[in-house]
Amino acid sequence: MHQAGEGWSRRIGVRRFAAVASVLLPVVLTGCAGGPAPAPVSRPVVSVPPPEIVTVAPTTAAPTHGVDVDAAAIRSAPAACGLPLHHLSSHRGSIGTTETTLQVTDGYAMGMAPVPPVETDVTGDGGLDLIGVLSCTVDDDPRPDTLVLYTGPATPAASVGLDTAQKQKYAVVRDLRVVGGDVRVEWTAFDRADGPVTQYEATVSWRGDRLALVDPRRSSGPRRVTVSTGSFLTADGNVHCVVHDDVAWCDVARSTWTPPPSPPPSASRRPSTSPTPSGTASSAGAPSASPASACEGREYGRTFLIRAGRVTRMCAGEQGPEIAALGAPLASWHRTGWDATVVVDGRRSAALTPGSSMSSAQITCSATSEAVTCTDTRTRASFEVGRGVADVSTD
Repeated sequence: MHQAGEGWSRRIGVRRFAAVASVLLPVVLTGCAGGPAPAPVSRPVVSVPPPEIVTVAPTTAAPTHGVDVDAAAIRSAPAACGLPLHHLSSHRGSIGTTETTLQVTDGYAMGMAPVPPVETDVTGDGGLDLIGVLSCTVDDDPRPDTLVLYTGPATPAASVGLDTAQKQKYAVVRDLRVVGGDVRVEWTAFDRADGPVTQYEATVSWRGDRLALVDPRRSSGPRRVTVSTGSFLTADGNVHCVVHDDVAWCDVARSTWTPPPSPPPSASRRPSTSPTPSGTASSAGAPSASPASACEGREYGRTFLIRAGRVTRMCAGEQGPEIAALGAPLASWHRTGWDATVVVDGRRSAALTPGSSMSSAQITCSATSEAVTCTDTRTRASFEVGRGVADVSTD
C-alpha cells in the first residue's frame, strides 16, 4: 500500500460518503492503483503494540456446535463503535448518529469491491464459522474497522477492532482470506488523507472465548504499480525485469530448466539497458542489433522479451539486477519503508511483493515470489519466467 488509505463511501450510505469520501478516497486510490505517492511526511516510527482483545459475549441463542454459518444468515452486529449488540437490515444498522455496515455486498466507495466474509471452522467445533468486516461511523466520522466472528445464525460471538494493533486513527480492511487453514487479514492504517499510511497484516485466531489478532506486523501487501519506465526483482531476487511502453524483458539467474541452444545469429538480439542522459533506460530494453553469436559471454535463452506485441528469447541484458537497485533511476517507483526490497550481491533492490504488478502503456508484468508473467495487453502475447518455469504464448 502499498501509499494506501481510504475514502469509503457506500459503506454507510450517502450521508457518510459526502462527509468522508472526499477526504479518504484519494489515499486509497493512490496506493492501490499505484499512482503518485503522497509527499514524504516526517513522522516518528511507532512500534506495533501487542493487540488488545475486544470480546463480545455470545447471545442467548441455542448452542451452535457444528452449525454452519453463511452470509445470508447474518442479522446482528456485535457491540462496537459505542453501540450495544444490535440488528442489521441488509447488513446495515443505525442507532442515533452511529451507522454500521457489515461488508458483504457493498464496497467502501466508488468502484471499490467489498471485502466478503470468509467461511471456515474458526472455533474447531466442526461447523463453518464466519468472520466478516464491520465498518461504522459515529457522527459521520469513520471509525477503524472491526472483525466479527459468527458461530451460528445471527450470533456474533466475538469481535476485535483493528485499532487495537496500530496507532493511527483509521483502519480499513483490504483483504480477508483463508491461508493454510488460518484466517489472514490485511489492512491499511492512516491518520489523514495527506499523511503517511501503513499496511498491516495479522492472523485472526480464536482463543477459547475471544477473537485475537496474532502477530500483527507491517506489510507491503500487493500493489498495482504504473510506470513510464521501471525495473523490479522478484522477492527471491532471481528474476529482474524492465517495463517500458510496449516493451518488457526479464532475465532469470537460476533455473531448474535448461535454456535452448542459440538459434541462427539473425534470430536473436539482446536487450540494451544503457542509461540515457535523462536517466531512463534506452528504449527500456529495445533490442540492439547484436546477434546471438555476439552475446559477449552472456548466456542466451534466459532473457525473455516482449516488443511490439511479439515474444522472443534474447541474449542476457547488458545490465543485471543492479538496474533495480534502490536509488537507481528505474527504481524510482519504490517507496522506502513500504514496498518490498531484496538484497542481491550486497545491494538492496526494489522488489514487487508477490501478487503485485507493474504496468506501462501496453505491458503488464505480474509477480509471484519467484516468477514473473508479462503480457502485451493489445496482442495478448505473453511469457512466464522463473526458477521452475519458462513459457511463451503468442495468443
